[in-house]
Amino acid sequence: PEAQHNVGAMLVSGRGVKRDYVEGLAWLIVAGKSGAKSAAELQVRERLQRRPRDIARAEARAAELLAAMQQPGAE
Repeated sequence: PEAQHNVGAMLVSGRGVKRDYVEGLAWLIVAGKSGAKSAAELQVRERLQRRPRDIARAEARAAELLAAMQQPGAE
């Protein structure tokens, strides 16, 4: 969960990678569902509140990531 959170935070901040709010929020959602304790997901959702399509895309991407993690052999 901590690594998932860090990936999301890096994507949202653009620290070392191209900034991507949708992918970053997706990873923050995954991290939260994996047990990470952070206010980052809420903060990004607030930042994107006027862009509901981006929030919906992030939620769909998070669902894809979570499904992939459930596959046999996924770590």
